[in-house]
This record gives sequence, C-alpha cells and structure tokens, in this order.
Amino acid sequence: MFFCFVFCFPSLTQEIDSLSDIISQPIVIEAYEQLLEQTNREGENEVEVENDFEKIDINKATYDDWVKLGLLTPSQITAILLHKQKHGNFLSLNELSAVDGMSGNIVKALIPFLKVGKPDLLIVAVPTTHEFITYSRYGFDSKNEELIGSKFKIRNNYRMESSQLSVRLLAEKDAGEPWFSNTIRTFDYLSSGVEYRPNSPFFKKVILGDYTCRFGQGLVLWNQQDIFQNIYTSNFCRVKSGIKLHSTFEENNFFRGSAFTGNTHGWEFSLWGSIKGRDATVSRTDSNGRVFSVSSFLFSGLHTSNGELANRHSIRETTFGSDIHKEWKYLVWGICGYHSIFSALYQPANQPYKSYSFSGNCLWAASSYARIHSRTAIYFTEIAVSNSLARYAWLAGITFMPIPELTINWLFRDYSPGYYSIYANAFSSGTQVSNEKGYCMGVNYGLTENHSLVVFFDFSEYPWLRYGEKAPTRINRLILQNIYTTDQLRFLARYKLSWGLGDVGVDENPISEKKHQVTLAFGKQVLENVRINNRIDFVAETLPQWSKGIAIAQDIDIDLTKSITLSGRYSHFNTDDWSSRIYSYEKNIWRVYSGVTYYGIGQRYAIILKCEILRKIKFWFRYSSTNYYTDGNNTFSTERDISEIAVQVFLKW
Repeated sequence: MFFCFVFCFPSLTQEIDSLSDIISQPIVIEAYEQLLEQTNREGENEVEVENDFEKIDINKATYDDWVKLGLLTPSQITAILLHKQKHGNFLSLNELSAVDGMSGNIVKALIPFLKVGKPDLLIVAVPTTHEFITYSRYGFDSKNEELIGSKFKIRNNYRMESSQLSVRLLAEKDAGEPWFSNTIRTFDYLSSGVEYRPNSPFFKKVILGDYTCRFGQGLVLWNQQDIFQNIYTSNFCRVKSGIKLHSTFEENNFFRGSAFTGNTHGWEFSLWGSIKGRDATVSRTDSNGRVFSVSSFLFSGLHTSNGELANRHSIRETTFGSDIHKEWKYLVWGICGYHSIFSALYQPANQPYKSYSFSGNCLWAASSYARIHSRTAIYFTEIAVSNSLARYAWLAGITFMPIPELTINWLFRDYSPGYYSIYANAFSSGTQVSNEKGYCMGVNYGLTENHSLVVFFDFSEYPWLRYGEKAPTRINRLILQNIYTTDQLRFLARYKLSWGLGDVGVDENPISEKKHQVTLAFGKQVLENVRINNRIDFVAETLPQWSKGIAIAQDIDIDLTKSITLSGRYSHFNTDDWSSRIYSYEKNIWRVYSGVTYYGIGQRYAIILKCEILRKIKFWFRYSSTNYYTDGNNTFSTERDISEIAVQVFLKW
C-alpha cells in the first residue's frame, strides 16, 4: 500500500527515460533553484514540473524540440540547424562536434539525450510500451505536527503508448492527507487521460480526460511549470507546445474534459472543454450548505487539516477555450483564449492590495502572439486582455545571436494591476502575471571551448500594492555567473545582487532593500567511478538590516558496479533569520524534483542507492535527515529533527 505507480510511454520516434538522469545536468540544477526560489516556501520542497524527458532525433528536431531539451542556447540551436541545412543529415552524434559553438564537453553532455533515427522508409511499427513506477515517502518529525492523515506520501502513475494511442493514469496522496476514509474514498488526487492520434491529414489528436494547454508566451495559457526557458541557457522565448496529456501531480492547474487539435490549409487549431472541481477558500455558504462565495483560489493541492479539506473542490469550474495559429518558414502567429464559469461567486477580501483583483463568477482571457525567426535573431511578443480591454498584459522580446558563441536576450513586460488569468505562467519576477512592469537582459557568452559567462539583470516595478505592503515597490536583480568545465572538473562562481525600494516605514518613507548572494561550486572526477562536488553559498542582506547566512555542502557519486550507484550529501548551514535563507537543489530519486531551503542552524545529510536489474527494473532508496539546533549561551542543543525515507521501483516492458 505504500507504493505509487507510474506507467510511461514513448512516442513512435522517441524513447523516454532509457537514459541517464537529466536532472543532474548543471543547467537543469541552476534553473530548478531559480524556480524553487520563486515558490518562496520553507522546508524541503518538491516543485511540480514536466518530468518526461525524451530522446530527440537530431535529423528531425525542430528549433522547438531543441529548446524543450533545455540544455542549449539559441545560438547553439541555430548553428545546429544551419549546419544540417548546409551539409545534410547527421550520420552520427559525434558529428555535432563540427558545429560552430559546440565544444566536445557540450556534445558529451548531450549524447545521452539524442539519437540518430532511421529514415522514414525504414521505420516499422513500434509495439505498445508500458512503464510502471511506484514511489513512497515517509517523514519522521520530532515536532509531532498534528495531521488528519498518515505521514506517508504515495504516488501512482500509469503510462502506456502505442503508435496512435497514449494512456495516463495518476493517483497521489500527500503526507498528512487521509485516504480510503469517509472523507476521501480513495486517493486525494486522481487523474486519467487518453490521447488518440489518427492517421489523418485533418485530425491531429483527440484527448479525453486530463490535459494541459500551452500557447504563446504564457500570458493566457501555460498551465504547467517550466524550468527550461531560463536565464542560464538564455531561452527567454517560450515555444508552442499545444495540448498534451496531464503528466504531473499539479492538482488544480490542468483541464478535465475533452480536447481536439486539427490541421487545415497550413493552420493548426485546437478546441477544448473542461469541467472540474477547484480548491478555493470558502467565505460564505447558503442555508443548504452550498458554497455561495469564495475569497481566493488555492493551488497547493494539500489537504492535511480540516480547514484545507473543507476547501477541497469547493467550487466547480467550467471552461471552454480555443487556439488557432499558423507556422510559416520564419513566422508563427496565433490567437488563443478561454472562458471560465465558476459555480460560486469569487469575492476577494476587502483589502487595499486587492483593489484591482478579479471578482465575479465569469473569467475570460484572450491574446494574440507571434514569433519571427531569422538567421541571427528571434523576435517574440504576446498581448492579452482579461474581462476588460483595460485589463491588459503585454510582453515582447528579442534574442540576438551575432556569432555562435554569443546570445543576447532582451525582454520587456507590462502587466496592469487588474489583469488576471488563472492559467497564466509568463516571465515574471513575482508569483503572478499581474501588477508588474519591467525589462531584463541576459547575455550568454562562450569565451572559450571550456569557459562561459552569463550576465543577467532585471528591473521590475509594481505599480500597485502587493501583499503586506503599503506602497508600490521596485526590485532589481543582477546575476553574474562564470563556469569553467573540462572532462574531469567543473568550477562555477555565481554572484547575485537584489536591491530596490520596499514597503514604507513608520516615518512614511520607502525602505531600501539590498541582498547579496555568492555561490562557489567545484566538481571533479577523482576516479573513474567516483565524482565529488563541493559547494558553498553565502547570503548577506545589508538593508534594511544586517542578516547573513552560509551553507556548505559536500556531494559524492560512486558507481559501485555497472548497475549499482551510491550518492550522498552532507551539509552544514547557519542563517540569522528567514531573510538570509538559502535555496539549494538536492539530488533526489529519478523524476522527483526536490530542493532544500536552509534556514536556522543545523546540518543535513542524504543518501541515495540506485540498483538496475536487466535494464527493465530499477530500484531507488533514499534517506535524508535535517537536524536543527538552538544556541543557548553558546551551547548548541537539538531543537528539531526531520528525517525521511523514500523508495521507488521502476518496471518497463
């Protein structure tokens, strides 16, 4: 009962996850930490992102396919496409080394995620493929928090694919949630979906069940976390992904119903309809106990207390939407939108910072988006409105690639305080696509084959109040990153600076804020089967008051045999308060994304054992523990211990 299961499917021309652990790639780690920091949560976190990585055929991959891999800059992707156009198809993966801007180290990192497919004439029917994963986690906490359910976290996921049919089943119970009880009959979260792809020039796909939609730059529809458009690969531009089966354990950010995608005369169009329950904070009920109004939408998916359980699926959401776009040789243009009707009235709390918030039981949003490609530049934009033409959001940017080693990004955004789309997920320095105006620039430059430099800065202002503030604020960010890699070692130095004007003080004057963060990381292949990584993070907030924090971590990976791998981390941390907290990615079980927020004083260690049997069966065991200390008269004593055990089993046939 303590297992969770996953079945996954590869497509006709792609293989899924018969490859090394992509989440160990440095670029993915850095992008994940950026995403983790935006969630702004205490303790160990698991952020839901799309976690099915597919090998791509380098002779068929489009620009969008390379971007979704998440490991290359736009300059490198463009150089690969131009090389193929000039010299023809690649005969082997090693030929990528001949592409301008592609060093041997980059190609070596890419090889596990690429393939050279067979010509279309040689393709034969692929048999139905299944994958099964079971994941279970149990936490031990000396604080003994009161929960209404068991401490087990259990995930179930089944996935199957044939040449025309895909099936996905998901089930999850978070730690502290009840299951198989009077309140929740089975799992807290259940999801299923079927996708059919007929051999038709008009019908592209039909989906029944749960699915996600991603169009444009995310101002209206991008209902899934995305770590692969990030500052470290200079991929500010989103690429169109269309409608896909729901593949994560996000419990609110998806659609449930039916969807259709077709083609005609070069135009691709999608239609969808959805009816599902949504978590929301109940503020008022009628005499029969039916929900009359809610004050906020909830997204965590946690139901570990009676209050959270009362808000579970408290309203019904009915949504209809569509998208139509066309791709020319160098141009993509389209329009998309949706209309949602809620079974209860949305009435936000009467607070000044919510003066522009959406209210009512109907919400619509629509946008027009475009992307233009040339040999040296990519231009992209999207403009959207929601419930009123006065409530708008606009985003525009350019990716300039003067030489293969250099990518320069610039992006401008203007989101009015009243704009709101419940499924928006565009570039933003805040947590919502609303009440924000700013611009940013990123530069990624390969100084030599082994040496690269990243420079990023962002200037953001919030025209209206945010939560807990009494005045509009401004926040600026600067990131400098220097990386040196060889076959045997990798060195990273990163500096982050954030500054601006925050809330007003008791004297009614704005409060200045400034925070510095330095990260140094060094990894080396000390033996053929042993790799070590050392990392130190230092944070110092100098304004409005002095606060500092430091974390030191040591990682080791040992290949005991060809089929058994042992990984471990040991870290110390000491931070003055929540302002000096430190976010850090921590390697976890395959397909589980987790990170740690170091806060307070303590130490942490984690070990992972992976065993592979016949390449069809894989097993993981993970144990982690965090010991928090309190300093009483310079004598440290244990204040709280948090430990976890996790097990995962993978089968494929």
